[in-house]
Amino acid sequence: MKTRRVLVAMRYASGGTRTYILDSYPLLAERGFRFSFVGPAEPAFREFSRELAGWEGAEFVEADLSPHAAGVLRRIERRLPRDASGSLDLRTALALGITVRRLLQKRRFDLIHSHSWLCGLFSVLANVGRGVPHVFTPHGTISDGEYGGWSGRLMRRIAARILSRTDLCIAVSKAARENNVRFFPGLDRGRSRVVVIPNGVNLERLAAPSAESDGGLRTRLGISPSCFLLGYLGRLSPEKGFLVLVEALDRLLHEEPGRPFHLAAVATGDYERAYRAEVGRRGRLAECVTFLDAVPNAAPLLGQLDLLAVPSLREAFGLLAAEALCLGVPVVGSDCKGLREVLEGSPSWIVPTGDPAALAGALREAMTSPRRTQAAGYAPEARRRFDVLAGARQLAGHFQRLCNGRLS
Repeated sequence: MKTRRVLVAMRYASGGTRTYILDSYPLLAERGFRFSFVGPAEPAFREFSRELAGWEGAEFVEADLSPHAAGVLRRIERRLPRDASGSLDLRTALALGITVRRLLQKRRFDLIHSHSWLCGLFSVLANVGRGVPHVFTPHGTISDGEYGGWSGRLMRRIAARILSRTDLCIAVSKAARENNVRFFPGLDRGRSRVVVIPNGVNLERLAAPSAESDGGLRTRLGISPSCFLLGYLGRLSPEKGFLVLVEALDRLLHEEPGRPFHLAAVATGDYERAYRAEVGRRGRLAECVTFLDAVPNAAPLLGQLDLLAVPSLREAFGLLAAEALCLGVPVVGSDCKGLREVLEGSPSWIVPTGDPAALAGALREAMTSPRRTQAAGYAPEARRRFDVLAGARQLAGHFQRLCNGRLS
């Protein structure tokens, strides 16, 4: 089998990008692909490098700016509108672009796979004159309030023109495709094809044994078996809707839910300090919420929950919800498009996005009439729907066709 070298440009080495690579790339490796990962000089990328150090032929390159380039960038930033400079994260983007360009000049690569639209944008620029086939996976979605004003609209149009020079754009859900095509006008009218390969769940990882799978979560939290155990897992950031969940639980507590409950917030993020303070400010609620450090594999913790809460304001897919459904764990989630795509047809509670009153009502119903039996019955169907191998095979097929000089 011929070995193919893929240059992987990534802005984030955690969250959805990390899970996507861990779950989808092993099948690519079986088919002869080897990876050179380029990421920011940050602790998350170093941890990612250690985690994948055993992969055959894997390389890890930190992208950082030279003192001269950093000085030039500072002068450029002073001339840009404030929102343009901050929104684009120019320092990281430029470092990634320069590093990708340098690697392309020094070595031969069969393919580029960029993760996030920012990496896609600068990888296209770095690939000018090299002609290496380029696959771009945005992962996220963009809200109506982002990149507004004349500078934001201009940046989106310029970005769309550049991104349309990729060979393939992979959307992780139908909702993500719709969002990215809408916010990057013309993205699907250039050379690039935009295809949907839904995110998936690594079923082997779900079944992997762990110290957390022995019922230890309730012991750690100091709660009884009769206490209703909710979980919030993932990132603490505004678009994930954690404050909506806090407001809903506070309402529930003041209305006397009729059953004790406890929320395990297994998460981290830039807003952790602010969110901890908000929970503490609400008095009695603080006794019902425990913050725990994020874990690399959420499955063992998910299996111990009575209910997973996913109150997101927007999602490209909703991978945690899919994992919970595969494990037979009930889910209450918002009806934002990417998440609704996962929850539809399942025994889940789906509530209006950003509506704490509706979420409180669904939580009350879940406590009084749990759907654990229905969720367990749906788990085999969920495993068929969300098995990552189907998407990984599609991805491998596209990679192989591009490396062979054809896409269709």
